[in-house]
Amino acid sequence: MLRGSMGRHRRYVIGLAILVVLIGAYAVAGFLGVPYFARKSMQDFVRTHYGRALALGEIHFNPFTLNVELNKVALPDADGQPMLTLERLSVDLQWASLWRLGPSFGTIFLERPYVRAVIRRDGAVNLSDLGKGFAPAQLQKKSAPLRLYIQRLAVISGTSAFEDRTRPTPFHAEFKPIGFELRDFSTTAATGDIYALNAASPEGERLIWNGMLRLDPLSSHGTFEIADLKAHTLWNYLRDSMPFEISSGVIAIKGDYELASHDNGPVSMNINVRSTAVTSLGARPKGAAQNYIDVARIEVNNTQVDLTRHSVNVAKVQLSG
Repeated sequence: MLRGSMGRHRRYVIGLAILVVLIGAYAVAGFLGVPYFARKSMQDFVRTHYGRALALGEIHFNPFTLNVELNKVALPDADGQPMLTLERLSVDLQWASLWRLGPSFGTIFLERPYVRAVIRRDGAVNLSDLGKGFAPAQLQKKSAPLRLYIQRLAVISGTSAFEDRTRPTPFHAEFKPIGFELRDFSTTAATGDIYALNAASPEGERLIWNGMLRLDPLSSHGTFEIADLKAHTLWNYLRDSMPFEISSGVIAIKGDYELASHDNGPVSMNINVRSTAVTSLGARPKGAAQNYIDVARIEVNNTQVDLTRHSVNVAKVQLSG
């Protein structure tokens, strides 16, 4: 009896030791191996396909919680200037991915992302370089969407810079901070998923965009608002094609939209601009000291835009002052 009891005890100890060794090996592979191979794979991919160096700070992976964290990521443009940077990316992958047969994320946080979009003199966009890392067949292949689940995706304190070099006078604009949030997103959901986008320029111009989104079939509807947009900002972009200067004015736009795709048919897009108001608009000849047009307020209500039918209907235009 004693010998049999000792034999069972020995098997338990051996089994426990094997389990401890397997857990230890899994932990070492996760904590140390995954960050090492992730860094090497990402940098090798960028070096091979783009001929550039990808800067990466610390990478952390917890094999028990499946949390991945990347710090200080930077991808330069072909001219060596920053194109995409990220202060911190935190991703919580869920074990539910196993039985959902697709990536399932609890939260995805992007802190201080920076995107620099440039239209080069030849009309090409620098961000299009990102497609060079993939074969054309992969980009054009049509198939069922990947099963993907995201409980929450948030962009915190983002910045977007835009530059158009095709114009005689290069145009520059920057928006920050940019905040974006997407909740309960799924490529297989039968109901829509909620998103919200907020962006602002250093001059206080704001974009607010909220709505619902579905991918299969593609459909979306929501509301948008542009507030405190300086008319002079638009003139700066169009200045070389306009024979006058817009010296003052503030633009406010509110509306809603509906996008829908139909079986074996085109995507339809309807935009209802409920109100467009321009206040304190001033225009003058280029180089002149005084305005030759001053308008206190221009208001346009209920503008219906149907992109499928190429039609625009305006219900009311009111000019005052």
